[in-house]
Parts: sequence; structure tokens; C-alpha cells
Amino acid sequence: MGKEALDRAKDHACGHGIKAETTLLTGDAARALVQYADDSHADLVCVHSERKGRPGSLFLGSVSRGLAIASSHSVPISKGWIAPSGKLKVVFATDHSDYADKALAKFIEMAPQGIKSIKVVTALHLNDIGGHFDIVQMDSSIERWLVETGVRKNEDAVEKLRNAGYSSSGEVYNLPVNEAISEAMKSTHADLLVMGAQGHGFMYRLALGSTSLHQVVVEPYPILIIRP
Repeated sequence: MGKEALDRAKDHACGHGIKAETTLLTGDAARALVQYADDSHADLVCVHSERKGRPGSLFLGSVSRGLAIASSHSVPISKGWIAPSGKLKVVFATDHSDYADKALAKFIEMAPQGIKSIKVVTALHLNDIGGHFDIVQMDSSIERWLVETGVRKNEDAVEKLRNAGYSSSGEVYNLPVNEAISEAMKSTHADLLVMGAQGHGFMYRLALGSTSLHQVVVEPYPILIIRP
């Protein structure tokens, strides 16, 4: 059965002009894929995931979840029905950390084709900041500075994407990060979410979760996790 599935996948890839070879791996799927990618010096580990929702995200058997946790390679994860043609609308989510900036540079270096537009999205969630830091409540100029800084950094990212030949725009949301990403995906009718994912080890992710892990296991849209 596995060999037949591989043969069908190879024929499908070749039919679209993609040179393909097949290898049948055994053992835990995520670990086997990570090891094979390491050994073959792969650039990407591509998988398809069925949306399981919040209850399903508690189970650790998901291959896409395992790759999001363990892979040192960038991971495109397709979900649901994939349009057979047409250019993609992309949301690039960033907190403008050093790691996120490296992820943007890596994305530009990868030079993906078939993209119609890229929207750079940042979430500040000033309501939460105000609830934790009295100084923000005392001086609204700090809030303005945070917004202006977010907008400026978004504009810098947009300029980099435009210089790379992409149509791009940016937006700063006053929402929790996962809500901001969801809103951006809906409002732009985006086909793909792109974001960097910096790991802190399995136990950290299991205990606290992460934005990227939430996006992988809960949300319905395809995602490309960039690992610089």
C-alpha cells in the first residue's frame, strides 16, 4: 500500500514537471522525516494535514505537529482543498524579533513563485499591555510610540518584499496574535500563512504552546513555517 501511494505521488509530481524520487521510511513518521531531511540536506519537509481542531490538537501523534516541534528545516503544511491554479495571496506574520527578521530574509532568499500579494501582519495587543504595565496607562505617548514602531517596522519589511519583486502591504492589529492572524487571513482571503518558528524544546511547547503550533494544529489554512 505504501509503495503504491508513493508511485501515485511520483506520477502526480512528474505530471506537473517536478523531478521526483521515492523512499519508503519506517517508524515514527515525524522523526523519520526529520532524520531523512537531515541526512539528505533537504531545504523543505512538505506534508498535508487534516484539521483536528482544539480537542484533536491535544494528541501528539500528528505528523505536522511533530514536524513543527522537531524539524530544523522549513515546513510547508497544506490543509484542506488546494486550488489547482492561480496565484497565492499570502499573509506574513511577524513580531519583528531578530529571528522573525531572519525568517523574512530566508523567505526572500527562497524566492517562491506564483504569489499575487503579501500582507505583513504584526499584533501588538495594546489592551493587554495596558493591563500589565501601569506606565502605559499613565502616558498615552508610549502607546503611540509602540504603534508607530510597529508600523515603521512593518513598512521596512514591506519594502524588502517589494524590492524582491512582490506586491506587498502591511498592517498592525490591536488583537491577540492568533486573533490578528485569523482576521488578516479572512480579510485578505489569503491562501497561505507564512511565519518563522523558533523552537524552545519539546517540553516548553507541550507546557505553554506557541503561536506557530496553534496555527499548525488548530487553524484551517495552509502554513509555511520558516526555519532560517
